[in-house]
Amino acid sequence: MLCFCGGATAPSHHRDGAKPENEIQAMLVIQMAATHALAMRSARLLGNSTEINQQDSNALTLSRLQRNFTLQAEALAKLQRGGKQKVVVEHVHVYQGGQAIVGTVTQPGIPGASLKMETNPMQSATTLPSPSQVTPRCLARTRSGKPCQTRPVSGKRRCRMHGGAKGSGAPKGLRNGSYRHGRYTAEARAAQRELRAWLRELRRWATSIC
Repeated sequence: MLCFCGGATAPSHHRDGAKPENEIQAMLVIQMAATHALAMRSARLLGNSTEINQQDSNALTLSRLQRNFTLQAEALAKLQRGGKQKVVVEHVHVYQGGQAIVGTVTQPGIPGASLKMETNPMQSATTLPSPSQVTPRCLARTRSGKPCQTRPVSGKRRCRMHGGAKGSGAPKGLRNGSYRHGRYTAEARAAQRELRAWLRELRRWATSIC
């Protein structure tokens, strides 16, 4: 029987089944027995309760006790195996370019454990470039000054953001806006450049005469 007054004890069949190896494990077994007894009491009260408030309270208490019992069982199992976790892999698929490690691999962070690997499983054994490395890129200059690394549109040299998509870019001619005076059209700018060049030649000629 459980005793909650003074020193708590657990039934002998609980201690024999858990097989504690030291005082810490024995105290954890006592806590598990007490949690189990309280969970069974909450389950009995839940079955006999008729009010909704009582049912909700007993159901919540039962759920918390069951979750606590599961955590205690996991803690006891971890203490009994010395804090180590053993993973057994029976069948492994190794595809082309991959590597497999045969041997014992221990987890880092555990006192007394070490991890030493001669090969890097994340690094491919072959020196051939991956398909993503040989795929052509847009390489248009971005706002940061670096080349764009987006894949170009099929049949184009640029990506969809840099004029590679069909129908992208500003329209030509009058379709690019409703002009009122035509001062900033391509034809007007070309005429202005030609006039400035002619004026420069005229000044140069006048300077040479004087």
